[in-house]
Amino acid sequence: MQISMESILLGTIGGLSSGGATCLGTLLFLIPTWRGKKIDHLISIEFALGMMLAASVFSLLLPSLSETWTGTDLGHFAGALVSILLGVLFISHLGKILSDFTSFKGDSQRPVLFIVAMMLHNLPEGVAPGAALAGMSLDQSLPIIGAIALQNLPEGFTTALAFRALGASTGVAALGSFASGGVELIGGVIGGSLVGMVDGVLPYLLGFAGGAMITVSIRETWEQLSIPQNRKRAFVQLLAGAFLILLFSAFT
Repeated sequence: MQISMESILLGTIGGLSSGGATCLGTLLFLIPTWRGKKIDHLISIEFALGMMLAASVFSLLLPSLSETWTGTDLGHFAGALVSILLGVLFISHLGKILSDFTSFKGDSQRPVLFIVAMMLHNLPEGVAPGAALAGMSLDQSLPIIGAIALQNLPEGFTTALAFRALGASTGVAALGSFASGGVELIGGVIGGSLVGMVDGVLPYLLGFAGGAMITVSIRETWEQLSIPQNRKRAFVQLLAGAFLILLFSAFT
């Protein structure tokens, strides 16, 4: 496959559309609300985790498996399952590596692992519009680009909320979310470069990112539900966050 500068340029534009929407959603996170308070103080970590769990399933794992399931040839489907397992192993091994460093003991690992998972999650979201714009006609690519950009508006907001709920300051949470949008720009360049074979690569990228993200989300969810006095409230807020993403997915 020969990579042209035109496909790289188009992929970059596609990645910018995706990452720009994430950054725009992050800006909403920084807007003061009533009496100068910010909305992140009104959102709990359980609510944010519910959104992240649902996004892992509906935006990553299910698309990865559905795109590789043919009913006859199980090779690609098995490959998607392996990519999910690799994502789980990667993030789990990363946690063990971080635990070897004194500066990343215990709870200080949590924001780092979550940031890595979000970066992995955003990479295929940049690859898809980049590849679509470089490899399809404008009429075919616009629905894909528009759907991902629309999804990323609330995602940039909720990514910043998740970082904030994990203990990051408002500024650091916003920077983390902006950085996740930058990863989508990189993904767009990759998508434009690999436009000739993206149909074979994208499901595995989705699976790997989904495996990593859902591992971190489940680990955090278990921590919250293990506190007896918070269990009922945490469960209700988890369901509310997941329902919000489910409702959004139904309309996009």
